[in-house]
This record gives sequence, C-alpha cells and structure tokens, in this order.
Amino acid sequence: MKLVHIADMRESPIYAHPVMDAGYHDQWARSLLAGAPMTDGQPYFRAPLYPYWLAALYKVSGGNHTLPRIAQAILGIASLFLLHAIGRRLFGATTAILAVVLGVLYPLLTYFEGELLITSVAFFLNVLLLWALLRAERAQGAPPWILAGLVLGAAAIARPNVLLFSPLIVLWIALERRSVRAAIMPGILVALASLLVILPVTIRNARVGGEAVFISWQGGINFYLGNHVGADGWSATAPGIRKDWWGGYEDTQMIPQREARRRMTYGEISDYWFARGLAFLRDNPAEGAALLAKKTYLVFSAQELSNNLILSFSGRYSRVFRSLPVTYGMLIPLALFGFWCARRNRTARLLSFHFAAYAFTLILFFVCSRFRIPLLPAVLLFAGEGLRVLAGRVRERKAGALVSVAWIAALFAAVNIDFGVVGPLNLAYGLEGEGLSLLQQERYEEAADRFRAAIAEDPNSRNAHHDLGIALRSLGRGEEAAAAFEKSITLDRTNAEAYNNLALTLSSLGRNEEALRVYEQGIAVDSRHPGLRVNRAQLLQNEGRLEDAVTDYRAFIASGVTDGRVHTNLGLALAGLERHDEAERELRLGRGLAPDVPNTTHALARFLLDRGRRDEAAPLIAEGGKRWPGDPRWEVLRSEAESGYVPADDM
Repeated sequence: MKLVHIADMRESPIYAHPVMDAGYHDQWARSLLAGAPMTDGQPYFRAPLYPYWLAALYKVSGGNHTLPRIAQAILGIASLFLLHAIGRRLFGATTAILAVVLGVLYPLLTYFEGELLITSVAFFLNVLLLWALLRAERAQGAPPWILAGLVLGAAAIARPNVLLFSPLIVLWIALERRSVRAAIMPGILVALASLLVILPVTIRNARVGGEAVFISWQGGINFYLGNHVGADGWSATAPGIRKDWWGGYEDTQMIPQREARRRMTYGEISDYWFARGLAFLRDNPAEGAALLAKKTYLVFSAQELSNNLILSFSGRYSRVFRSLPVTYGMLIPLALFGFWCARRNRTARLLSFHFAAYAFTLILFFVCSRFRIPLLPAVLLFAGEGLRVLAGRVRERKAGALVSVAWIAALFAAVNIDFGVVGPLNLAYGLEGEGLSLLQQERYEEAADRFRAAIAEDPNSRNAHHDLGIALRSLGRGEEAAAAFEKSITLDRTNAEAYNNLALTLSSLGRNEEALRVYEQGIAVDSRHPGLRVNRAQLLQNEGRLEDAVTDYRAFIASGVTDGRVHTNLGLALAGLERHDEAERELRLGRGLAPDVPNTTHALARFLLDRGRRDEAAPLIAEGGKRWPGDPRWEVLRSEAESGYVPADDM
C-alpha cells in the first residue's frame, strides 16, 4: 500500500522538485553530499537530524528521491509495530490491534512518509521513546533508561519540542513508583544520555558560530510567526516577511539587524523575535488569549491544515490517499472517550503527559497537520481503547452504551464543525505550490497553467498573479508578465516583491524610466526590501549614474544581507568614479564572500590588470581559466596580460 502511494505520487510535479520546507531539506542534504554544507559558518537554523538522514540516503541512492520515501515507509511500519507493543502493555491485545488498524487507515501517516519532511521520522522517534520508557520502567538497571535517554536526544535533534516532555517523564516515574526519590536516578540517566546526543550539536554550533545555541536558532522566529497581530494560528507568515522560503529566511535576519543598526548573532536574532512575540501577547491580551484559544481548538480540530501545501492535493495523484477512510475528526472523539475510560490506568498517564507536553508546544507556536503527527501515539492508542470499550458496551447492551454514543457524537460534532475558526480551504494554495515546483523545473508553460488555475480558484490571490508574471517573463512574454505584476500590486499595494519584478520586467523591455519609478514606489512601500535597492542600483549603474548606484548598493549592504556579488558591483561602480582604493576593497571583499561566482574573480582580475598590476592579476586569471574553462573572458585577460597590456590612460 505504501509503495503504491509512493509510485502514484511520482506524477506530482513536486515529487522530484520539492518546494518550501521539503525543498530546503533537499538542498541542505545535497550540500552535505557535495562537501559544501550550506550551514557552514553558522549555527543550525533548524534541528539537523533529518537533513543528515536524507543526505545518507541520497549517498546510497545516488541522489534518488525515491529511496528516502521507501525508508520512511519502512519506519512507518516499524512505528506501528512499536505502537502495537505499547498498546498490548497498556491496554491489551484488542486495543493494540485497533490502534494499529486506525493508524494504517489514517491517510496522513502514509502521506507524510512520502514527503521529504521530518514528520515520519519524528513520529517514529516519539513512538520509540514511549516504548523505551515503558520498557525501562519494567526492566532492572541503568541500561534501559540510558537507551530511553538516547532516543529522547535523537528526537530532540529532530524536533526540539519533545524536550518539554522531559520533566513529565520524571513525574510519570514518580507516580508509577509512588516515590519522588525513586524517580531521581532514572531521571538523571535519561537526561545525561539525551545530552550525549544533543551536546555534539551544541558544541558544533558554538565552534562555528561563536555562541551557545543548544540545537537550532529558529525558535524565536517561529514563536513570532505564531504570535503576532493578525496571526491565524497555523500559517508561518507575518506582515513584512516575504512568503517564499529564502526571502522569509533573509528577512528574519535583515529586519532585526537593520533595527539594531549592527550585525547580530543568530542567538540575538532569535531573542529579538521571541521578544516581539511576547510583546504582542503582553500588549494585546484579548487578541492573544483568543489566538491561544484558537490554537488549542486546532490541536483537536478535524481540519487538516498545512502551511506549505494543500494536503488533499495528494488525492489527485494517489489512489491510496483517496481510499483511506479514517480522518483526524474521527480519531479525536474516540481518543477523548478512550482517555476518559482509561483515566484510572496509572501507566497510561505516560501517553497523556506526552500528548499534553507536545500539544502545549504547538499552542505556543502554531498548529498544522504535520506538527500534530507526534501526538498520534496517544491519539491512536486512546482511540483504540475508546473503540474497544464502546464496542463492548454496545455488544453487551449495557445501559451506558447510548450515553457513550451520545458523548462521542457530541465530540464528533465539536471537532468537525468549523464554527468559522478556519473557513473553507483555499485550493489556489495547492495549485500555486505545484506551479512553483514547475518554475524550478523550467516548465514555464505548465507553471503558467497552474497559476491561471489558481487565479480561477481565487481571483484575489496576489501570489498567483505575481507567480504567473514570473512564468510569463520566463517565456519571453514581457508585456503579459508586466500586466500580471501590476495586477498583483493592485491586489496588495504592500507587495514589495511585485514592485521589484515589475521593475525588472519593464527594464528588460527597455522602459527604464518607468522601471526607476516603480523601484521608487516599491522602496516607499518597503525600504528594507533588498532586491529593490540592488536591482535599481544595477539599472542606475548601467545608465552611468554611478553615484546614485553607489548609494543604493551601500543601502543594500547596510540592510544586513551578505552578498559578494553586490560588493563586486559596488567595487565596479567605485572604479568608474575613480575611487580606486574603495573599489579594490569592495572587489576583494566580493570575491572573498563569493569565490564560486566567476564574475567576482573576473572583476578583481580586470581591475588589477587595468591598474597595470599584472603580477597580482595573473594568478586570478590562471585560476579563472582553470575553474571556468568555457568562459572566453579568461582567454582575453590572459592574452592582455601576456602581451604587456597597458591601460589607455597610462599611455
């Protein structure tokens, strides 16, 4: 069944060209394989376990996208075996089997096994952790507790949320043993063993970043994304932060550094966003309380929400996804009923504690389906127990059977009726995701068709109009692209990226004065947007307005984004103004920051040769010719250097 799902999903444009978080994991894993990790020189932004797992599987498969999905399906099967073992231990064989059947029939487990996301690995590690803790409590000696701690550490470097469960582990042991003192040593063993896994990550972060970042530094921005004016409780977006992955990543660093007017460490950046989120909750108590209540409801709601894609789109490709009948809205009422029925089962408190701790972390941040998956061990097991008890009462025609059915029906209504909390899902979002993947694959006509379909679903989607403009411009249909960008701006006058792309398109059509006006309008909307500044600077530079170009380049650099190409362009503009010392400084900095970009090396070599410094230029020319042999510019420079080239103003 799982293999059929994987095979069917190969038809999706996103399968081999993932976008958003899956795309980030894919890029990170491939950078590890290439020996040039994109996290070099900085603490981990995200917990690192999954990209390293993905890189290992890519190494075995030669970079094939299918093996990781098969491996995750195998982990999914292993998770169900562990779930069965836990169910037998806590409730008996019938409940264990029912929990596994419910898990098999719940399509989201199979779906996430087929995605390049941490979700299925995190589910496995959380089930394994619960199994290891139950085993340790029954076994004798230290090794089982050490094993449980090692699993906790692995789960933490997959998703750090699980660390909030740690103190509840000690509480559970104390309740099981009816002694706080008896829980101390197991708690210490679990903590120390978990640190054996986590501390190498912490030490690595300190070594490369020069600061103490325990696992990753994304906690602050995630807290803010879940707690700001207008937050909906599930989307990872906020006003002033671009919605595309890399644009948003840059903005999270640029905004606090621009405000502070200095470079900030990654830990300081995270602290800045934590402070912003806390300030919102402090200054808007009514809205904050309503938002936290909404997120609490979303933990239990039947709605399957995603902040990346529309999950139901999987059904367009996968026969398995379409056929599996169990929904989260079925599981939760049964689980709540089962929880009540098992309330006197002391050992089963472990499930309740795990659910409560993990759910609390979701409420603090934001709630969507993939983040709810680690809640499923408790949900499936309590649902299995609830189903067993209900079936027994109905079969035996006990008086309480009707009351039980009524309670479950009421709970079913409570979690399946939306009450206006979420509203209808916007299918345009899923079409846009597929369109973005097709853009990455340079399948521009198909991408344009997806964006047009998204516009048909939601004519007011600024993103669909904007991305249609990108596809049309890539097809060489500049006038149509400009119209699409203009429509995006009409729908949202604060859409700085649309101003940027409209100006670029107008410039490509030779309408430079119009382009400059659009850049000016965009900068007035969002002076922090880096692309507006640097692209206007390039246009000004091409028109010979070098002083204005220098001003814009310096404004871009001051925004906090580090880009060697911009320093190189600034150096060229300064050279044109005959400010040679400043020019050389920027050209050398540009090459140092972007040594793999041929233009940064070429510009510095050209500058040195034009200054008559052939001995300094020669090694750069030789390096460029060797690294980029297909580029004829290196042969031109080599010929000039060997012929004793003398700049015209030196003759």
